[in-house]
Amino acid sequence: MPTSSAANHKLSSFQKAAIGALASVTASTLVYPLDLSKTLIQTQPKRKYDPKDKEAKKLLDDDLNYYRDTLDCIKKIYIKNNSIWSLYYGIVPSLLSTASMNFVYFFWYSIIKKVYHQLLYNYKRSHNGKINSVSIELLLGILAAAICQLVVTPITTISTKQQTTVSDDPSTCQKQNADIDIDTNKSTPKSKETVNNSFFKIANHIVKNDGITGLWSGLKVSLVLTLNPSITYSSYKKAKTLFFPKKKNLKPLQSLFLGMLAKLIATVITQPLIVSKAMIQKKEITVLLNEQKTDSNGNTVTIPKKKKFVFKNFQQCLSFLYASEGLKGLWKGIGPQLSKAVIVQGFLFMFKDQFELLFIKLLRLILFLRNKNKHKNIKV
Repeated sequence: MPTSSAANHKLSSFQKAAIGALASVTASTLVYPLDLSKTLIQTQPKRKYDPKDKEAKKLLDDDLNYYRDTLDCIKKIYIKNNSIWSLYYGIVPSLLSTASMNFVYFFWYSIIKKVYHQLLYNYKRSHNGKINSVSIELLLGILAAAICQLVVTPITTISTKQQTTVSDDPSTCQKQNADIDIDTNKSTPKSKETVNNSFFKIANHIVKNDGITGLWSGLKVSLVLTLNPSITYSSYKKAKTLFFPKKKNLKPLQSLFLGMLAKLIATVITQPLIVSKAMIQKKEITVLLNEQKTDSNGNTVTIPKKKKFVFKNFQQCLSFLYASEGLKGLWKGIGPQLSKAVIVQGFLFMFKDQFELLFIKLLRLILFLRNKNKHKNIKV
């Protein structure tokens, strides 16, 4: 298990998975506005302009549908909808995705690790007793994450589509029985039924347009991204032995620090693939290109023209980003990605360790009360 349990009580795979899911939901809820802004920034096309052109810069800053950074994105979403709830647009499918992803990951990680110990314990003992080397932790994490992605990719696909769709149908969230549109400055009344069914409407829309396999859009890059949680948990375990070699149970701030450090390492390494996954799941991106044309007087004029791009695999995304935005484009949105992912992971480890300790204390209390009642019955 990536994080430590308390005392000598061993939690079951289900208990570990449930605690991991609860910790992830708690952490993700705290920083959800960062997650929303991260998704919007990563999937928006870059707009080129002359930095010296103050008028062009002002127009860009005033455009409520273009986001320079995390704070600018959060501010513009709030301004457009005049509601704090707009910052939690799409939170239900996002939390469902987060909970299911972490539950499946921790469940299978625990089972795979148990099987590994049973099958290879004696072999590893003969090799200097290194049962849990970094390479083995990485491999076990990749296997667990691969199983996890097969299960939760449909939910993450719908969640990403809901956060980024620019249309009249699925871009809604429930606030006083109205639609809050992230990409337009409108709030349109809708029936409660329509709003509540938006998650399923988006799922139905994807299946109709792309078939059932459309729900697994970006699965290839997701499988490649199994490196991210694997690197995270391997880094966490290694950092724990380096910084706190003699501590069995870490304090909350210690877990927070190690979790943030581990996620920082994993995110910097895998960011180009994270951006590619978001672009593939959005399906279509509109880019404003400058076209050179000759007018009636023979002068060359630049005419802006919109062009749509559809990406089928992460290689296409990486090539497009590099060609249109250079090397920096591959790490597009790294700021909001780090601000969200690093903080969430830090909180996740912190809450997970503390929830495990609380759960074990609760079990001890239940056992104590049960034994106390037994003694009373014997005396009677």
